[in-house]
Amino acid sequence: MTRKHNTTRGQSRLALGPLLCFAAAALSGCAAPSTTPQQGRLLITLEDPTTSPEAFVGLSGGEVERHDVGGLTIFDLPLPDPADEAALVNYQQVTVSNSALRAQGAVALSPNGRFALVAGDEGVTLVDLQGPAARIVGAVEVGGTPVSVAFHPEGRLAAALSAEDASLRLLEVSAEGVRVLESWPLGWSLGDDAAPSSIAWHPGGYFIGLTLPGRNQAAFLEFQERSGAYTVRPWGRATPTGRRPVQGMWSPDGRFFITADRRWSDADEGVRVYQGGGSITVIRVSDTIDLGGDLGHDRADRMTLPLAPDAIAISPDGRRLVIASRRADDVGRPGAEREGGRLTLLGFDRARGGLTGLDEKRAGSLASALAFDPAGRTLFVTDLGNSEVQMWRIDRERLVYTGVNITTGRSPHGVVVAP
Repeated sequence: MTRKHNTTRGQSRLALGPLLCFAAAALSGCAAPSTTPQQGRLLITLEDPTTSPEAFVGLSGGEVERHDVGGLTIFDLPLPDPADEAALVNYQQVTVSNSALRAQGAVALSPNGRFALVAGDEGVTLVDLQGPAARIVGAVEVGGTPVSVAFHPEGRLAAALSAEDASLRLLEVSAEGVRVLESWPLGWSLGDDAAPSSIAWHPGGYFIGLTLPGRNQAAFLEFQERSGAYTVRPWGRATPTGRRPVQGMWSPDGRFFITADRRWSDADEGVRVYQGGGSITVIRVSDTIDLGGDLGHDRADRMTLPLAPDAIAISPDGRRLVIASRRADDVGRPGAEREGGRLTLLGFDRARGGLTGLDEKRAGSLASALAFDPAGRTLFVTDLGNSEVQMWRIDRERLVYTGVNITTGRSPHGVVVAP
């Protein structure tokens, strides 16, 4: 597997967002630009300069060039006060192959924030974020194109999901690199329209959640490690979600699995067909291990949305969800790549798994990925169309745009915050 390994460093200024501020003012007013207190060591974005915004929203005129590669842009936190005209943002960039046309989960952070794992065109790449300069320490093929990666909560192991052969690879990561320990076929393939789209490891490390957009289901696996041997097996029955779940994630306590259901049909001559609306599904997972595989998980709640969700983020305390979406008429509509982003704030009942609508705001061009800082007060939102990250905060159950945008590489479609 051939890759360009390149790291650059630099400084840039924070950009203010007057146009977005003006648009948001009609809803709630707009405060003076402020970075707000942030926790965390690094803000990391994943960019794909080969994919145009038009291609991302499914327009036939969008071009996807495969001869270039994207990468990670890594910003030091906390960010300076934008009122200080002399303030500079320290950043570095690492060249890593990836694609914005994949589902969420193309980049994952180890729990301690030292390593970033990126799903690329040919395999996965491991980046060591420790030290004065980030560096690529390894890359490995995983059987076709990986669509999603996730770390085990202990940080020594990771998993890579390949849709082409519907397989799961168990990876070992360290400062020396990354290697495949095990490979398991999952029993689904592209032929039966059930290729999985995302993977998420349970906070306890014992279970793995998968989304199956072709079957409108979430599936769960039990993971075991005994005497150096690793196994996975089905954990209960697959559970219905809304139409075409593209991303799934666990609540912080591991009691619920939450999916973003996009309601897109398959591409027809290169154009995705939007079928109206979208939904968020909450699955209450059983705490009883059923060796026979007949255990049933049940749906705790499902909220229908008048938009197509692209990504979800849950606050560290598990009390709030934020959804990045597009308006119902954005998919396939000329100009949608410039004006289609939406953020939705939901309250989450940690005991019952219930959802409550709290707020909704426009979010610039194409809001495609989300990440809270470790304190849960600051929300970073990638704007794929404008090649920026926006800073938001949550104040009294409302989404508040800070007026600050951070310029990234072209077409950012992933974002994580290292503690």
